[in-house]
Amino acid sequence: MASRQKNRGRRAGNPGRDMEVVEFHGLASTAVASSVLTIDLNPSGLGGLATGFGRLLALADTYSLFRWRSLRCRVLHSSISVAMGIVEDVADTAPANTAQVMELLHSLYHRTDVTVNSEWLRVPPSVLAGALPWYKSVAGAATDWEEVPCRLRLVTTGATDIPQIEIRGSIEFKSPIAVANTPALTAALRQAAADRIAVESGRERVRLLSVLSSGGSTTPPSSSAVHK
Repeated sequence: MASRQKNRGRRAGNPGRDMEVVEFHGLASTAVASSVLTIDLNPSGLGGLATGFGRLLALADTYSLFRWRSLRCRVLHSSISVAMGIVEDVADTAPANTAQVMELLHSLYHRTDVTVNSEWLRVPPSVLAGALPWYKSVAGAATDWEEVPCRLRLVTTGATDIPQIEIRGSIEFKSPIAVANTPALTAALRQAAADRIAVESGRERVRLLSVLSSGGSTTPPSSSAVHK
């Protein structure tokens, strides 16, 4: 589930562009492979899961860039022991077992004999920010350093377990795009904008020539002259 709140107008570092803040809540229920599961913490990574985040992926298709505002997750009670942690930025070697996951600064371990859900694992803003101010909303680059600020890494006791991970968060998108635009339509829109600028420039040139030929002035009156 995702809810949206648009903010039109000026923001620091992004004057005059539309931004959209999306709050979401979902359940990640995906089988591990050889006891390990990695979830890229971006719209494509969450939206690509089997359940829970399809709307988030659909929203990401309409914007170029995103950044995290908040994120927390927890393990729901089941018959599976789960070690879960946040891998910051791009790691050369991801944790491969429970002990290595628990070495991560932001991690938790939920055992089968615990009869309640785990505590919330809250990811600090400094970790969510990653190395870049904004990240690409849709995956597709040759390398993912500009798409993934951090990752969620899980290790379970069974080789094919299906852990239940509840995730809540808030993402901010910017730079809206029209994904349905074809190259021809985009070129036509660009030409229309150029024509409009040319017409406005022509009108302004005619106005200035008219003022100069009549001996008038293009300088606005001073404030003292206005108040006399």
